[in-house]
Amino acid sequence: MPSESAPEKLVKYFYKKNTGRDISEVKPKEIEQAERLLYKYKEEMAHFIVDYAIEEAKKTNFNMKTFGACLQYEREAMEKYEITQKLKLT
Repeated sequence: MPSESAPEKLVKYFYKKNTGRDISEVKPKEIEQAERLLYKYKEEMAHFIVDYAIEEAKKTNFNMKTFGACLQYEREAMEKYEITQKLKLT
């Protein structure tokens, strides 16, 4: 069995963290979305975006059903990450 790619792992991380369940199959569109996220940011940042999206969606009772839903939080997550990093430096 081939090992999972970083995009597959990121999508599966989203589902596990968002629903508490493991998924066995990742949709090609979700792989593409995760690839773009990982291309733009380091893996740590991509995980931060996913975590932030899940946290913020819960605040508004937004039930994210697919990985792509967390992408709408990308800009906000980046702003929060930059603030967090600046605070660490002070």
